[in-house]
Amino acid sequence: MKEKNKAYLSNDGLIIASADSGNFIRFWDTSSSKIIRKVKAHNGLFAGANSLSFSPNGRIIASAGGDKTVRLWDVSTGSEICILKGHKKPVKSIAISPDGKYAVSGSADKTAMIWDLNTGKIFNSLNTSAKVNSVAFSPNGEIIVTGGKNFFIKFWEVITGKEVFTLNSEYWVKCVVFSPNGEILATSSYNNDIKLWDVNTKQEICTLTGHSGKVNSLVF
Repeated sequence: MKEKNKAYLSNDGLIIASADSGNFIRFWDTSSSKIIRKVKAHNGLFAGANSLSFSPNGRIIASAGGDKTVRLWDVSTGSEICILKGHKKPVKSIAISPDGKYAVSGSADKTAMIWDLNTGKIFNSLNTSAKVNSVAFSPNGEIIVTGGKNFFIKFWEVITGKEVFTLNSEYWVKCVVFSPNGEILATSSYNNDIKLWDVNTKQEICTLTGHSGKVNSLVF
């Protein structure tokens, strides 16, 4: 359950959201450092939120749960907006698109699902062929990257759901994240290293070493 010990900052920098092993999401005011609300996120033993993602305007937060669901929450009230069902195993990662229209969830069921947030329906389902640990949208919202328990970092078109290219990893992939301009992808692996990739040339830029354990989170 170590993946739950993460914190997420809203785009306006006013709120931090955290998920813990007690199945709670807590919202913190960055100016006062005080908890402003907490919500019981997902149901069942070991079913709490594994990952969170704020909408671009900061009004909604999505949670990926061990209960196989994705849930959307109203940040201002802490009330649940809806439950997105479709995965057959725990959901490990969630990301909302830069325009707020879509979300992508990665699961241990070896799929990543793209959700239309206006309808709450599955827009595309991606067969990743491995348990998914991490998902990310490119800054322009046109591409999704998935990484997980195989040796591939896969790039997918959002609209078509087609795999457009693959990067080879020496180890299983723990985390993926784009740079703000979308030209660099950072990944962490089960060998504790971080790699930077040139998205345009599809070549490795460099390897960052020094951690003694798995890197569970990356941010630019």
